[in-house]
Amino acid sequence: MRSGKTQAIWQDDIIEVAENANIVSRHYRRHQVTAKKSLKDLFFKIMRTQFPELWNIECWNQQEGIYTMPTNYPNNGIITFNGTDDINKLEGEEQDRAHINELMEHSKRAVMAILGRTRGVKTFDWNPSASDHWAFDYFFKQDPSEYIFLQSTYKDNPFLTEDQVNEIEKWEPTEKNIRAGTADKWYWEVYGLGKPAKRPGVIYENWDVCDFWPERHAMERWGYGLDFGWIDPTALVECGLHNGDVYARELIYDDELVVSGTLNDPDIKSLVGMLDDLEIDKAATIIADSAQRTIIEELRVHGYNVIGVKKSKSVTGKNFINAGIDRLNQYRKYVTRNSTNLQTELRNYTRKYDIQKDKFLDDPVDDFNHALDAWRYWAWHFLVKFSPRSKIITKEEYIVSEIADRRRKAELTRSRPTQRFRTLFNR
Repeated sequence: MRSGKTQAIWQDDIIEVAENANIVSRHYRRHQVTAKKSLKDLFFKIMRTQFPELWNIECWNQQEGIYTMPTNYPNNGIITFNGTDDINKLEGEEQDRAHINELMEHSKRAVMAILGRTRGVKTFDWNPSASDHWAFDYFFKQDPSEYIFLQSTYKDNPFLTEDQVNEIEKWEPTEKNIRAGTADKWYWEVYGLGKPAKRPGVIYENWDVCDFWPERHAMERWGYGLDFGWIDPTALVECGLHNGDVYARELIYDDELVVSGTLNDPDIKSLVGMLDDLEIDKAATIIADSAQRTIIEELRVHGYNVIGVKKSKSVTGKNFINAGIDRLNQYRKYVTRNSTNLQTELRNYTRKYDIQKDKFLDDPVDDFNHALDAWRYWAWHFLVKFSPRSKIITKEEYIVSEIADRRRKAELTRSRPTQRFRTLFNR
């Protein structure tokens, strides 16, 4: 933070685009709206103060997030501001240079898509706001000749004022700062020292990455969780309970999925197509978001045993979300190493923060929670509804139990039992 790393990247990039013909340089944040705001503001400032001969507000296209070099530099170079949350768009565009700002907020799949479509220089910058991350394993294990790694802190930025330096150093957990109430260990380690540290307010604790997946017959519980999306990704997570620990691995994490193909376009990217490709057992139980009844019914038409997660009358809305989180947090959790999106969500799914009260609230931030919601649906169904010795229900058993339950309720309604009988029955 304030080490000047992003500014240095911008300076190099602007010079390259101005001096070379037909260069396409893309700069990324997780969401395009953030890229067009935070990155654009810094870009405008640098252009106005350091490259005034290249600056012309009429060259800026706000709607598309594109800056075209002015006509007095007839190299046709462009600088664009993009988000990485639309994977399909990333897989359809190429560029000469790419800059991924705040690397730790991006998914591995998105970054791989960018790397594979960039002809020239790729640059990354980030504050190490988590203690571990897929990027650490990927980039730090590459051939050192392929990447140059530079670590910087606020002390490397000669343009900071004395007041700015003092504000940053107030975070250091010294006795003086602790007494003054300004000390913040996480802020100091991440933004002061540039060291990886665990994000505060993170929701899911007690989890680790593993290379082991239990055999299905050895699991006390097993099944799938499914969270639907469109702009946000649709996520399918395989889950299991083994020796008292919960395991999860992501199988689908993709956006803009239709439910199934059509006669006119049978090869369109669809959820049913992906389930078929994965050879998901149609008798296996898939617990999904109960609000999407139409999608659930369509998946059932295609033979998949999809069940909407059931909420009780006393546990709905935010209470339902928190109850599912609490249930899953009772277990030691393991995530397979190749489940990179699930790992990213685990590191970044946090509770809301009350600035005025300076504390985290019970409610989660509605972000980084697509695969985690799928996992939570499964946990609510399998780790609450059934006792440890109960077996996994099949599609046929579920249908039989539903019919029997409806008949029993109908008989109770017709017989109009007394309150005493109702009380005894509900016990």
